Amino acid sequence: MDEWRIVCRGGVHQGYERHRWLLLSCYFLALILLSKSALASTVLLKAMVNAYDVISVNRGKLDHKLDA
Repeated sequence: MDEWRIVCRGGVHQGYERHRWLLLSCYFLALILLSKSALASTVLLKAMVNAYDVISVNRGKLDHKLDA
């Protein structure tokens, strides 16, 4: 169990979260640039921010479980 904690606290878990967020943000930004209307761009931008919040909350929950 201690090895799992060390791996997750190191670069593996944090690197995965950063990589996932980077891919997600590039995807949403591409959709925003390709959309023709301002309303669609606004909705996509809001979805991107919400996705980032979900990833951050889930990461915080995992960090809390690892500390326990």
